[in-house]
Amino acid sequence: MIVLCSFLVEYQYEVTKSVREYLRSEICLVEINSIPSELIRPIVNCSICSDIQNIPTFDGHVPEDEAEKLAYSIVPFLVKNATRKWKASTEFSYEFFKQFFDNETVLDYFKTCQFLDYGSGFLSIKNVFNMPKERAETGKPAWYIGFSSCDDYVNKNLLQEYFISPEFLPKSLNTQQVWLFMGFGRSGGSAAPVHIDQVGVPSWQAQIIGKKTWQIYPTFECEMECKNFDINLEAGDIFVIDTNWWYHNTRVEKDYFSLTIGSEYQ
Repeated sequence: MIVLCSFLVEYQYEVTKSVREYLRSEICLVEINSIPSELIRPIVNCSICSDIQNIPTFDGHVPEDEAEKLAYSIVPFLVKNATRKWKASTEFSYEFFKQFFDNETVLDYFKTCQFLDYGSGFLSIKNVFNMPKERAETGKPAWYIGFSSCDDYVNKNLLQEYFISPEFLPKSLNTQQVWLFMGFGRSGGSAAPVHIDQVGVPSWQAQIIGKKTWQIYPTFECEMECKNFDINLEAGDIFVIDTNWWYHNTRVEKDYFSLTIGSEYQ
């Protein structure tokens, strides 16, 4: 059965557990994010965000007690100059990944991984790295994409040498699949549109090349009690956030290239 999720009549806070489970199990004509996702998430107690007045920011090092406190809270935090030991900082680029994916065996590892084209007109990772050279280098027309590396072999044997899990996060954390986002900002700077994730765990994202702005917003019922924030990332910064709680979008300045890598953790 196909369900048009956005036409569900029940008000978001009255949707029963059985309805939530039903929606999660069926194919929807509307992607389960944004407004449709409001129908299946529980109501939030706004006291958990009403005291957040700013985004904690650290330079390179996060004290252990602060890291333990923040890592599994809903308080986002920013760590400047955090990727100085990473090979990714000097080696990652569009051209690096063009060569990385110039291999059918490697491409096969990514066939079951998520790919997001954000309206750029690409059907697959292979399309991205076969685009005309001028578009790849100038962003005209603009393009921005994201994809996950969901294979343990790729993550451990092909990518791990280029980055490490952030040192300031708990040593016991289990890094999930790796995510990469790259491309140029469109007119107005838009990259990824406003959405909320449903991955169940917090995540970190490292800015490797360029700059990007995260704009984050509390859930709708808390918008009068909790603040919105703009977080500006520069190359070398790592941003940690629970994207299951905060609505968010990202912006890249028009005609400028951005490349980030990140992962969920638990």
